[in-house]
This record gives sequence, structure tokens and C-alpha cells, in this order.
Amino acid sequence: MALVRIARGPSTLDRIVANDVLLAITVGAIATEARPDRFDRGSAGSPTEPRPYPSPEASS
Repeated sequence: MALVRIARGPSTLDRIVANDVLLAITVGAIATEARPDRFDRGSAGSPTEPRPYPSPEASS
């Protein structure tokens, strides 16, 4: 709907608002996709327990 309003909108203000809506949807989708997956799927495939983060001493 926002794309139609950007292309056809009867006024410049309609196009600006539709562009803002499309930008908000895009940023929200990118933020949702980029969030860290904090659950370990494990052998059972159940995301019930958080993944243990390695301590800095363990990597040495």
C-alpha cells in the first residue's frame, strides 16, 4: 500500500508519509532479522535454555 501511495499519491505530503512508513517497515524488518539468536537449539531442537557465552579465560 505504501508503494502505491509513493507512486500515485495525490500530493507530495502523501508521498512523504508513505516513504516514511516504508522506511520504518524496512528498519523494523532489518532490526528483527539482525537480533542475536540467544538460544542454543541443542540436540533436542528445543530453544529452552540460553546459550552459555564462553568466558575470556576459556579462549586462551
